[in-house]
Amino acid sequence: IDLSECTYLDSAMLGTLHEIAQKAAAHKAELVLLNVSYPIRKNFTELGMHAVIKSISVRPQEFPDKRNLVWVTTTDPRSQKLRLLRAHEVLAELNVHNREEFGDVLDELRQDIVSNGNTK
Repeated sequence: IDLSECTYLDSAMLGTLHEIAQKAAAHKAELVLLNVSYPIRKNFTELGMHAVIKSISVRPQEFPDKRNLVWVTTTDPRSQKLRLLRAHEVLAELNVHNREEFGDVLDELRQDIVSNGNTK
């Protein structure tokens, strides 16, 4: 994943990226993050995203000639809310600081899902 154009990752993207890194490790797949800026790497460190940090390449790498673009289609509101909740749960599971940091967000997201009848 080339992050050269990335200047900021919100908490949902951070959680999703960590989940990708965990799944890659579990499946013995290689995840390589390229061109990670200092501020983004600092966020990874502050949040304890060790699986993501391990994926950062410090050496320049050639991009494969054959690449696949990933297009995201609009998903239904329920799926979006559940994905947002999961991304924050992943971050909260990393350490006590993150549980405190994202606790209110998790409560809000869960309440929103329940109040709209969108339970799992």
